[in-house]
Amino acid sequence: MTRDPPTERSKADLVLRDARFYTLDPALPWADCIAIGQGRILAVGSSSDIEPFVDRSTEFKELGGRMVLPGIIDAHCHVFEGARSRLFEIEISPIASLSELLGIVEAAASKPGRRWITGGTWGPALAELFATESALRALDEVSADRPVVLRDVSFHSRFANSVALAAAGIRKDTRDPPNGVIVRDPESGVPTGLLHEAAAFNMDEAAAPWSEHENLDAARSSIALYNGLGVTGFQLAVASRATMSIYKMVDDAGGLSARIGMTIAMEAGLAQARDGIGPEAIATRKQFASPHIDVDFAKFFMDGVPSMRTAAFVEPYLIPSAGQARFRGQSFYSVADLADRITSLDREGISVKIHAIGDQAIRDTLDAIAIVRANNGTGGPQHQIAHLNFIAPSDLPRLRELNVLADLCPPMWFPSAHMQSMSRLLGPERVERSWPIRSLLELGTDAAAGTDWPAIAPTPSPWPGLSAMVTRRNPYSHSSETHSSHEALDLATAIELYTSRPARALRIDDRAGSLSPGKSADMIVLDRNLFEIAPEAIAETKVLATLFEGRCVHGTLELS
Repeated sequence: MTRDPPTERSKADLVLRDARFYTLDPALPWADCIAIGQGRILAVGSSSDIEPFVDRSTEFKELGGRMVLPGIIDAHCHVFEGARSRLFEIEISPIASLSELLGIVEAAASKPGRRWITGGTWGPALAELFATESALRALDEVSADRPVVLRDVSFHSRFANSVALAAAGIRKDTRDPPNGVIVRDPESGVPTGLLHEAAAFNMDEAAAPWSEHENLDAARSSIALYNGLGVTGFQLAVASRATMSIYKMVDDAGGLSARIGMTIAMEAGLAQARDGIGPEAIATRKQFASPHIDVDFAKFFMDGVPSMRTAAFVEPYLIPSAGQARFRGQSFYSVADLADRITSLDREGISVKIHAIGDQAIRDTLDAIAIVRANNGTGGPQHQIAHLNFIAPSDLPRLRELNVLADLCPPMWFPSAHMQSMSRLLGPERVERSWPIRSLLELGTDAAAGTDWPAIAPTPSPWPGLSAMVTRRNPYSHSSETHSSHEALDLATAIELYTSRPARALRIDDRAGSLSPGKSADMIVLDRNLFEIAPEAIAETKVLATLFEGRCVHGTLELS
């Protein structure tokens, strides 16, 4: 299949053959050969389709019958922060006990390094222990008078020692910030070091800033990490001027082998005010745009996470918060306020991603977007709701009606300790109807998948999540337990959620997302044919080579 007749400028630099190319192009789903010239796909098909583009200078690579896909596109991640944490922070398992956590902190405090000890990620099982003074005293004892701030697995909470609390100005008489909670000992009223939502993000603001050198190392490391996993595009779910500036520096130096959608934080979270967020970052964003960086995305949080009872629900939690009977949580913005904030961004053509997990927060978000569509018309950019774990069945059709993308995170929906925690807090009925991905797609909803790494997901690899969308099982265990197996997807649809669909969401489908003539030669060579193995084995997929704009940026093409 060719698009244009061959010319002198369209002669192939490289031909890949003896492979099974799964193109994601409906016009030709499978092919045997691909011709690449000047970083773009010239032709896809059989040897005869490729022949007009070949001359004496063309290089040929035989791929030994391996499967080739378009590059993976992660629709929701925090890979910059994840890579930085791998380089410079301590690592705590989500299943670590308190004694194990304290041992890791004590070891770090005994060694030279950054004065602030930061890292994560502890699991929700420790939250109850962190809600009393005794855990804070234990953390203080092993900290060697250095400030310590540790993130939970959702990234929405922190556990800080007394030195860090003092640096952030948190005392007994400090009031909770809007949309935040400073957890206090039930007897003494003293802050215990456990902080949720805005209180946690304010603590991050007090911590020592990262240097430009550290941020550059993290950005470069994030690209190498993702290329190694087959990822050639991603939406950074929270970005700032500092983040955009760092990746622009990498791109200007020729080191950016991925396409990035920068989702500018409109409030403090993973990005702090000092990094440049909100209206000021929106107003100056264009200076960071490039052929590989799109800056026309923005991010709001409408609620928190169920594990810390900061998500907003129609029906109350089964376990109340701080003795509050019938506790439901609440949306961070009123419907009118969120609609007002989105309306001006929508007029600028900026796609807004809204974190909403509880059914009340999701409903309020959809109501706000309905107001935006009424005010600005229906021709504005597609907006996104991130996660929407517990969307009410009656709200499912509204996503398609309002042109809202379902931004989905497979690592959250398979049976796991995280899911068990949700069942205790919300009841099995609500959990059973969570993540209705097949139902959404059958209604014509646009959707894309992301890892959300390093939040929740134990790895930045997309392959376990892809496996779980097909099996609805935990890809990290041998258990046969499933979650809502009727919502399982066929493999072809699951692959779309990591390739062509996120390309459309990131507005790069003219360049990426399928192996089609005229598009960038972004593709990956796998060690297995996904259609010829048990779906459980997809989780262990290895990427033998990654090409970005026709360049091999990971692995090797010497595979025959």
